[in-house]
Amino acid sequence: MSESDEDPDLDDDLDTELGDEEDNENNEEGPEEEPDAGEKGSDGSGGFEAGDGEKKPEPKVLPQETPLTAEMIKGGISMLCKTGDGLEVAYVKLVVQNRELTNVFILSTYIHLRYVDLSFNKLTSLFPLQNMRFLVSLKVTNNKLTSPQMSNFPFLQFLDLTGNPLKSTKGIKQHSLEKLILSKTQLENLEDMTTENLPNLIHLNITNNALKKLDGLEHRTLKTLYAAGNKLRNLSGVSRLTSLSRLHLRDNRISSLKGLEEDHETLEYLNVRSNNLEEVEEAYHLSRMKKLTTLVIADNAVSDSDSYRVDALVYGRRLQRIDKDPVEEEERQEAAELYPQREEERLLAEREAKERPADEEPDQDDLDSQRDDDDEDRDEEDD
Repeated sequence: MSESDEDPDLDDDLDTELGDEEDNENNEEGPEEEPDAGEKGSDGSGGFEAGDGEKKPEPKVLPQETPLTAEMIKGGISMLCKTGDGLEVAYVKLVVQNRELTNVFILSTYIHLRYVDLSFNKLTSLFPLQNMRFLVSLKVTNNKLTSPQMSNFPFLQFLDLTGNPLKSTKGIKQHSLEKLILSKTQLENLEDMTTENLPNLIHLNITNNALKKLDGLEHRTLKTLYAAGNKLRNLSGVSRLTSLSRLHLRDNRISSLKGLEEDHETLEYLNVRSNNLEEVEEAYHLSRMKKLTTLVIADNAVSDSDSYRVDALVYGRRLQRIDKDPVEEEERQEAAELYPQREEERLLAEREAKERPADEEPDQDDLDSQRDDDDEDRDEEDD
């Protein structure tokens, strides 16, 4: 398959960088036209008068079309294989990148293609590909697609739409898809990302977008989720992803791990580096993750403490690595000794919270409003 494998090292997490180039628009200016003296009025005052320095409006220049041609296909097609019915042979792989293509109508007759890469062009539609019923891998990064909606390809397993201005996942539906990459697509919300529409999805990359929540995700099959570089404040929605084994949430705004403690017995790797985790009590949410062996938590306020590794081990007893370093036996023993004290403190805090009058509880709307203001300030600083 032609797709790249962007699984990260433990040290550096995921930051799937699948191309950050932007297409340059090359619009030619139309030639300036001289005024026609014949358009003056007969008496010198009526009709259009082209006085000194006045010119007719320039004609509107239509966008230049760049279609895919047979010659381009000849230079990018390869991999001769038997067709799906086994009766003939045909080329099944096509790579045509960086040609500023605006349409690929010619591909409507190339029904035997299985691996297609049309990255770094200017495509706004993939309609001509609808007849490729044997398509397995489709890579269309850094084009101008505004929707992931397309024909349901019965054998499509890999789809990469990185760098397209999608903003939403509305309309997506691929029943055989296993790996979906939507990095740098300006996503603000997740729609139609359900088991019904994507029943075989295992790997999802939604890094470097503008997502504030993951509530739209409902996938019982999903095992790996990359959501680094968004604006997530909490883990709402993650509780429905009950088959996760790897979760990457680096560079977000998460202040609590609440939502991970329920039904995540399959989670093995968790990366929450560079978030807003401050309280040591957050370690309690690791207690029900029976298979969690790796935790990346550096660059949070909570990790500024010299004892943060031991604090994590108090409830994350099966951890084998924290950040870059493996867990030492001395740390594990110290965590076991500290457990009764931490548990007593936690239960006391829960009791006090239940006894506290409701009017003393912070208003959630006020908190959200304040966070919105903080987020806007941070975005302005980043710009």
